Amino acid sequence: MIRQVLNLDNKEFRSSMTENNKPEGNESPRSFLAIGIAVSVGVGIALGAALDNIAVGIAVGIGVGVVFGAALDARRRNSSNR
Repeated sequence: MIRQVLNLDNKEFRSSMTENNKPEGNESPRSFLAIGIAVSVGVGIALGAALDNIAVGIAVGIGVGVVFGAALDARRRNSSNR
């Protein structure tokens, strides 16, 4: 039953990265937003554990990660358009 739900018997499985959506040249498909959130949540958890309030640490980490990640994504987009 699990094999049917997960479609493990399908021999024609294709990955989501096809020839049509592969990055061109040396450009790698990365998002600084995701990287910023992941790194800053880790720092936020450590800070929250040190201050005995992990929930606030996670919230601050997400906020800082979104701000820095969005800024780095915008900077990368602007430099690639030039």
